[in-house]
Amino acid sequence: MKKYLIALSLVGLATTSCYEKLNIAPPNAITDEQVQALLKTADEATVVTILGGMADNIPTLFKGGGYTTFNNQYFYNYQAQLLCRNITGNDLVTSASDYTAPSGDHGNLYAGINLNGASEEVSSAYWTRGYSLITSTNKVMNYLTDELLNENASLTLRKYKGWGQVMRAYAYNYLMECYVDSYTNGGSSKLGLSIYTKYSINNPPVARSSAKETYDSILTWAKDGVKLLKDAQVGYTKDDPTDIDLGVANFVLARAALCAGDWATVISACDEILAAYPTLMNESQYVGVNEAPSGADYVAYFAEHKGFTCLQQNPEVILGYPYNNKAYGSASYWTNNLATPNIASIDTRLYDKIAEGDYRKDNFHKDVWGSYTTPLNKINDGTTYQMGPYMNVKFAANVGIGQTVETASSTSLNIDYCMFRVSEVILMKAEALAQQGGSANAALDPLIQERTNGRYTAATYPYPSDVTTELQKVQLQTRIEMWGESGLEWFNNHRWNIPVNRQGSANHWNPAMQFSVSQMTMSIPMQEINTNPNLVLD
Repeated sequence: MKKYLIALSLVGLATTSCYEKLNIAPPNAITDEQVQALLKTADEATVVTILGGMADNIPTLFKGGGYTTFNNQYFYNYQAQLLCRNITGNDLVTSASDYTAPSGDHGNLYAGINLNGASEEVSSAYWTRGYSLITSTNKVMNYLTDELLNENASLTLRKYKGWGQVMRAYAYNYLMECYVDSYTNGGSSKLGLSIYTKYSINNPPVARSSAKETYDSILTWAKDGVKLLKDAQVGYTKDDPTDIDLGVANFVLARAALCAGDWATVISACDEILAAYPTLMNESQYVGVNEAPSGADYVAYFAEHKGFTCLQQNPEVILGYPYNNKAYGSASYWTNNLATPNIASIDTRLYDKIAEGDYRKDNFHKDVWGSYTTPLNKINDGTTYQMGPYMNVKFAANVGIGQTVETASSTSLNIDYCMFRVSEVILMKAEALAQQGGSANAALDPLIQERTNGRYTAATYPYPSDVTTELQKVQLQTRIEMWGESGLEWFNNHRWNIPVNRQGSANHWNPAMQFSVSQMTMSIPMQEINTNPNLVLD
C-alpha cells in the first residue's frame, strides 16, 4: 500500500478542517487508496476539497520558469524560451544598446552558437520545461483514473482530467518540436520521446517510443481533453484568458495535429475555435501609434490602448496573462524597444514583401528612429539610446497599463502577454488546407480583408513574384502576422524545411550566417543520456 502523506500529495487536504470535514482519522496519514475511495462517492464540493489544490495548478504550468541553473535571461522561463527562438531566425533582427551588433551570450544566441549540443544549457532548459509540465500534471492524473470517472459522474473530475490531458499533450508536443526532427519533414521514421503517464518517486526510466507512437499519444490526449471539457460543460471562457477552456484545448489539438500532418484534425479543431471567436483585432488595436501631443519632446505609446500589450484590447486572445499574473516579462524585454536597450527590428527582406495598404507594415518604422529616452520616473527622464531603422512598434509601450506619462517607469511597466490568439488559428487552418493541395483563400480571407481594411481579399493580395503556391502564400502570411510571437518562425521553419539564411538582408548584422534545418533539432541533454540506460539516440 502506498503511504504518501496527504500533506505531500494533496495540497487541498493540508488543513485539519479539511480532514474533519471528510471524517478522516488520524489526520496526516491518509493513503492514496483512501483518497481514491473518497473520490468515488465525492460530490462536486468534496472533489474540489480533495483535488482542487493540486488540479488548479495545472493551467498555471504554461507560464512556468526556473528552467536553468541560474537566472539565465535567455532560457529561464516560458516567455524567454519561446521568444529566443526568433532571435536565431531570419525575420527578427536583434540589436544591442545604441543599435549595435549583439555580443557575448546575446551575440551567440543571435548567431546560433552553442545552441543545440547535448552539454549546452539551452538543451537542458527546454527539456526541463517540457518534463516539469509532465511531472506536475501526472501527480494529479494519478488520481483521475478511467475507473474513477466511470464510477463518479462529477463534472469537476472531468474538468480536472481534461486540463491534465491538454497539458500533457502540450508538453509532449513542445518537446517533439524541440528535440525530434519534424514529423512532416523526415521525422516520421525517427524515435520520439520517453512517455510517462504516471507519477512516482521511483519511476523507472523508459525507452523512447517511436515518433509515430508519440504523436498518436499526443493526439489521443488532446482529443480526450476536448471531449472531457465538453462533458464537464466547460465552454469558451473569454472572461478568463488564463484558464484551460475549449479554446485552449482545441488550440493545443490543432497545433499538435499540424505538427503530425493530420490536416483534417487541424481543420476541425480550428473550425470549433473560429465559431466561438469571430472577431479579429482592428487597425486601432493592432498598430502601435505615438499618442504624445503635437510638439512634445517625447513619444508616448500606451500599453492599455493596444491588443499586443493589453488583453482587454485584444478580442483574439485565447490564452494570455494580465501584467500582474504573467509571472515573467521576457517577451517585453526582447521586443519592446521603448523599455530596454535591446532593439527588435524586422528583416528588410520580409518588410519588402508586405503589401502597401497592409496596415501590419505600419508596425515597423523603415526610417532611422534616432535618439530615444526611456522612462525612469516619468516619460522621458531615463537613459537615452540611439534607435535604428525597421524598428518594430508592434510591442511598443513606454506607458504601462494604469500609468500616465507622469508615472511611467521602464522598471515596472504594466504590460499584458498574449500566448495563443485567433489569427494563428486562421493560419493553421489555412496551412492545413494548402497542405491538402487545396486553396487556402477561404480561410485566409477574413484575416487579409481585416489587415488591409478591405483593400484586398486573399485572392487579390499582391504577393511577390517568388510566392506562387498556396503553401508559400500561407507561409508568408504567417511570417507577417505572427512576427515576433512565440518562437513561431523558428518552429514553423523546422516543419517547413526552411533554414536560417540571412544572405541578402540589408539590416542583419551577420548577413552571411546560415543555420541548417537539421541543426534546429536540439540534442537530448547529457543528463538524460547519463541517467536513462534505456535511451537510444538516433
